[in-house]
Amino acid sequence: MRPAPLTTLLIMLAGCISCTAPLPIARPADPATPTTFKTPVVADGLQIGSDWWKLFNDPQLDALEQQALALSPTLAIASARVERARAQSSVVAAEFGPRITADGAVQRFRTSRDVATAPFIGGQRRAIEDNQFSAQAALGWELDVWGRIKASYAVAQAQLLSTLLEADGMRLMLTAEVASTYLQLRGLDDEGRIVNAATQSRRDALRVVQLRYDVGVVTDLDLERARTELANALADASDLARRRNGLENALAQLTGQAPKELRLPLSGTVPSAPVIAAGIPSEMLQRRPDISQALALRSAAFAQTGVAQAAFYPQIRLTGAAGLASSDLTSLISAPARLFSLGPSISIPVLDSGRNQANWRAAQAGLDEAQANFQQKILIALREVDDALSELTHRRMTAQAQQQAITAASRATRVARLRYEKGAASYLEVTDTERTQLAAERALAQTRAAQWVATVQLIRSLGGGWDGS
Repeated sequence: MRPAPLTTLLIMLAGCISCTAPLPIARPADPATPTTFKTPVVADGLQIGSDWWKLFNDPQLDALEQQALALSPTLAIASARVERARAQSSVVAAEFGPRITADGAVQRFRTSRDVATAPFIGGQRRAIEDNQFSAQAALGWELDVWGRIKASYAVAQAQLLSTLLEADGMRLMLTAEVASTYLQLRGLDDEGRIVNAATQSRRDALRVVQLRYDVGVVTDLDLERARTELANALADASDLARRRNGLENALAQLTGQAPKELRLPLSGTVPSAPVIAAGIPSEMLQRRPDISQALALRSAAFAQTGVAQAAFYPQIRLTGAAGLASSDLTSLISAPARLFSLGPSISIPVLDSGRNQANWRAAQAGLDEAQANFQQKILIALREVDDALSELTHRRMTAQAQQQAITAASRATRVARLRYEKGAASYLEVTDTERTQLAAERALAQTRAAQWVATVQLIRSLGGGWDGS
């Protein structure tokens, strides 16, 4: 049986259009990564687990992390995004199968007798007035010959994976922010103990100076200097309390609470920060959810080029309908009332004013953007790890030097007090040495807090124990 001329023409036209379709492009290659970090790493450090904050051995921190994971709106937002992406993926997956709809209608109609199509009855045109009852089912099924639906589903799946990885990244950022904020608060508590001790020392010194002034041993200048030092210590204590309150409020927000619902007791002596094993760059890149998310977005952009390419080819659909139609409801369900239609249809993009070409260029540009974003994420990750490693290395060196400074300043303070008590020095010498000692002790407390925060940043930059599962 020879094909009809129209069918032959459509086949030839589809072949010509297919010749103008762009060729598939290759998947981008992964960028090269260094084998080591710039800053030397500790070989025998602790390994990071999914509950990495337990490395700090602080029950209060453990409780805050668990509350943040349970109540934080940040994770609720991420969860909702995942569910939306999963539903959108299911919408695309539904295109693989046929779509069947059912319709029913009841009509009362009348035709015009003043039209050329009106029937002649009894030698004159007549209007027809009657009822129409119908019930039918319709079938529509796109045959994915060129892979458009398959590519669209690949896009949706990659976007779903990206959303899941984004949620993992938000979880890591939340737990790191909780730990960092809490450890800063503990650092302020540590510094506060130093300031409170200095304040008490200033009070004691003021009483001594006041007694010496009352008996005429010292002048007004020494008394006012002692009062100034006490006032400065009280001001420092108040400022630390203000900063601590701000950090406590930040923790309340991170853990899904109102500020008045969270009141943390003053913490005790803070232990040394744990030493973390950084590993090698290739391992780090596999443990970071943001890197995997960028890779998923690149996969989505690559699949989108398949969608754009498939638009150049004909769209083939299988359509059909079957049902019943009658002017009499009583005869609707009968053999004469049956009707059906079944057959393929083809839609060929003959003229689209450059739309498909523009979509193809947009898909290519999207892939280039995703590749560049992937490379940028890798560079950012490498920089963040090296920054944290360098921060920890130099903070340790700084802490050692500051400890030596405290030892020297403490000896100088004792000497200055003895000289003052013997009348060999003024009170200015005492206040200068005490101020130097206090500054050195506070600097060491701040360095320790910075070490804790840098440890958290190193853990976060290494992926926080995330393994993709």
